[in-house]
Amino acid sequence: MKWLHAPIGMVAPAQTSSKRPPPGSEVWQLSLDQIESDTGRIVDKKTGPVDLAGPSTYFFDSGNVLYSKLRPYLNKVVCPNEVGIASTELVPLRPREKLLDRRYLTYYLRSPGFVNFATVTVAGVKMPRIIMNKFWNHQIPLPTLSEQRRIVEILDQADVLRQQRRAADEKAKRILPALFYHMFGDPTTNPMGWPTRKFSELFSQEKTAIDGSAGKELPYLGLEHIESDTGRILCSEAEALAVKVRGLSFCFGPQHVLYGKLRPYLNKVALPSFEGRCSTELVPLLPALGVSREFLASYLRLPYVVNAAVATSKGARMPRTDMDLLMAMEVPIPYKECQRAFAITCATALNTIEKNCDASHSLEDISSILLHRAFTGELTAKWREACKEELKAEMEDQNKALAELASRSSGHNRKRSALS
Repeated sequence: MKWLHAPIGMVAPAQTSSKRPPPGSEVWQLSLDQIESDTGRIVDKKTGPVDLAGPSTYFFDSGNVLYSKLRPYLNKVVCPNEVGIASTELVPLRPREKLLDRRYLTYYLRSPGFVNFATVTVAGVKMPRIIMNKFWNHQIPLPTLSEQRRIVEILDQADVLRQQRRAADEKAKRILPALFYHMFGDPTTNPMGWPTRKFSELFSQEKTAIDGSAGKELPYLGLEHIESDTGRILCSEAEALAVKVRGLSFCFGPQHVLYGKLRPYLNKVALPSFEGRCSTELVPLLPALGVSREFLASYLRLPYVVNAAVATSKGARMPRTDMDLLMAMEVPIPYKECQRAFAITCATALNTIEKNCDASHSLEDISSILLHRAFTGELTAKWREACKEELKAEMEDQNKALAELASRSSGHNRKRSALS
């Protein structure tokens, strides 16, 4: 039993909401920066008076699916459950209820196959947007509504596991700051009375710059190779060695702390285990005698240090930490024995975080495979075979509905041609 296909524009045309909240009421005001990539989860949800909505906005409701046409590789798709106002960078799709389940469409637009299509079907360099004509003509697979709902049911179960895993990862990221405060106290008040020194006295800031286009080949690390908050290095030494980069870079070794000064809110601080070279947006800091790099790396990751770096950073579009101001901060320095105990406990915690991250990546891989199989027919093949008799009548109705839509569409096109 083969699936039907139809253009997205036919089965999910652009249509905003006719619902209007009363004047003066508060309403959800959705912008792209509230949408988490891949999941569509809303972060930092904002509401505001309905009367203050800007000109480049529209109303949506729980019958829409909102698709971000800007930078489609970011994979931002929302399935809203209430009325709101959205930026026009989000396309308000309204699936035809007799043909297309809203959640099925949402998952399809997030699937690896569609994201790959959208990523290469763009116009513009700095602000690439999907070419809408090709978007509307893209053929979406249309199993019967019963099978669409079965697919959604399976993918929803996988999504719950992903959300639980991500929640566990977020808790794991808070382990290291909590451990720091537990062992050393809040450095802003220094309740344990540790001796203090300026940050600049704890590091050697001497950096050896080398030209990446000549000389010995060394493993290379850029900001993209370091995970935010945990500092986990996301590539092996062999993978870092394979990176080909020209231009200047800094040398580092397993005794350094690598501090990401570009966009300090990303909180990228790493402890490398090998010798190599790094982007000039990473500052290799060599701890002074009597100061452990685990202590200093954890200090740099503390929320109050990150917030201070963000507040004093220079540059609007590409903010960078003001290193002079950072180095002028006063830091309480615990005794060596306390730092050693912290380093041991820290290593255990990092090992746990590493295992959690590996489990998360495995789950993400499984979810991608499920998404791929869902829209090739593999995921529900056995279910479809078991229910084929019941699905026949449904498929006939689906065929009729599509034929009526196609006929209506061609009629509109003929009228437009006659008028032009």
